[in-house]
Formats: sequence, C-alpha cells, structure tokens
Amino acid sequence: MKSETKNRLCAGRAGMMMIELLISSLIASMLLLGLTGALVLPVRIYHVTDDLNYASSKAETVFSILRHPAELCGYGLPKNASGYKSAFGINKDPFKWDGPVSIGAVTAGSPKGKRENASLKIAYAVRYFVRTMDEAVISPGVSELKVSGKPSAIGYEDENTGPAVTDWLLFGSMLPCLRPLSIRGRPAENPDGTVNLPVIFSPDEANERLVIPENEELYGFRVMECRAQKTETDFVFFTNDHTGSGLQPRVDGVVDVRFELREGRLLDVYVLTRGRRRYDRAVSLNTPRGWPEKYAQTIPEEARYYRLTASRASFELKNF
Repeated sequence: MKSETKNRLCAGRAGMMMIELLISSLIASMLLLGLTGALVLPVRIYHVTDDLNYASSKAETVFSILRHPAELCGYGLPKNASGYKSAFGINKDPFKWDGPVSIGAVTAGSPKGKRENASLKIAYAVRYFVRTMDEAVISPGVSELKVSGKPSAIGYEDENTGPAVTDWLLFGSMLPCLRPLSIRGRPAENPDGTVNLPVIFSPDEANERLVIPENEELYGFRVMECRAQKTETDFVFFTNDHTGSGLQPRVDGVVDVRFELREGRLLDVYVLTRGRRRYDRAVSLNTPRGWPEKYAQTIPEEARYYRLTASRASFELKNF
C-alpha cells in the first residue's frame, strides 16, 4: 500500500515537472520571439535609412556635375539653333547642336524602349583668368588678340581634323554680336609677359568684323552630353565632353535622369537613384514620390528590387 502511494506521488511530481517545463519553454519562446521582433525592427529601419542616404548622395553627385555647366551655359554664344550653328560653321557634333542647351530622347541602354527627355546637351564656358590688353578688332582671316597671359588648358587646331572643342574662346562683351573665336596656331609670348593669340571667327553677311573691348575676360568653350543607362552590372550616369574620351561613367546607382526646360531659362533635372541593397523581391512597386508619373512606365523591372528615391533640382540658366 505504501509502495503504491509512493509511486503515485512520484508520477504526480513527474507530471508537474513536465507541465512546468512546457510552460517554461512556452514563456522562453514568447520572450525570444519578442526579442527577435525587437531586433528586426531596428535593423529594418537601419537598412531603409542607409538606402535613402546612399541614393540621395548619388543624386547630389549628379547635381554637382551639372551645377557649373548650367551656371555658365550659353555664355558668349548665340542662343538660338541657327545662330549657334553658323557661329562655328562646322557640320559635326557638338558644333551643330540645336543651341547651347538641347534635350532629347534616348533609346540606347533603355530596357523598356525610348525614354523622352533623357538626354541633355549643354555648351558652357570655363574661366581662363586672362584679359584682353587693348580693344581688338577681329576681321575675317587670322587676327591677333593681345592678352595678359597664356590661357590654360587650350588646344590648337589640328590641320587634319579642324578645330576641337578646346580651340575656342568665348567673351561676354563683343560687338555687334557674340561669336566664338577659334585659336589658329601657337601663341606668341612677349617680353612683358603678355601673349599674342592668333584667332579667327566664322563670319556671315551680317558680321564682317567683331570688336572686343579692352580688359575683357577670356573664357574657354566646353560642352557636355549626359544621360543615364543600364550597363551589364548597374545603372550608371554617363557624360561625354567631346574631347576624344567618348562616353564616360561618372556616377553608379543612377537608374534614370530626365531634363525639362521651363520658361526658356530654368532647367529642371529629375534623378531616380537606387539604394545600396538589392532585395530578393521587388520592394519599389509604386512610383517613387517626386518622380513624374509620365516617366514611371519606363522604370526597369530590375530597379524595383532596390529601394528607389527620386530627387529634383532646378538650375537657372543665367545667360539666357
């Protein structure tokens, strides 16, 4: 009898221990689940924030590349297409562009076909920190322009290929109208440190000669063509300065760029950039806030596996 009672007590204690273990396991699982959830949320927030910062930095890099060209776009140049082309008199890019700023469509590197307003061609000036010593009259044929020093980073015409982009000079003041001058030969240095530049311009019926004021600052002619396109490994923002290097990758992570000219002198630039991480499922199903809806249909499917961010900047074309 005593043995039977003892066995019952042992069985009861064992049952209680099993119940206690089950309850303990359940409590531990709930605590672990809560702890895991508490850890997952901060990690997710970190990933979202990091993706946003990464994408925003890429857009800001694109804007920084465009800032100087936009500021001095059209300086010393005719503003309309016909005037721009006749000022150079050369039937090849970038001298036959439709003016100092033009926007076009892109099909190359576009997985979903033609993208409107996706290419920007911009002609602008760079400072040489050199000034004219006297008032100069430039007639058809080669003339000499006396300046305070030798301009840096200039080219000299190759007889086989004709004037290059870096062969041209720009001025903010010129009568009767603004026209670029082409350097034709090597500068001659004078004993007093001044330099005589052999220059020529492309005359037309209305402009048989040009007058450049004394103490007028010289600028160099530069151009940039830019767009975003898909490569084998990434989405990249490319530029081409037409100095022989061709299309060059400048900023990775740039899914798309669109350009719009507003009121004739405001350049709106929309940049769509990706985050740092590629996820195993599409995480950007909707159009990113700030990205124009009319451009949403051409967002590549591959880009939707990243967190996408849209940025916009407006540049005033002060010389228009």
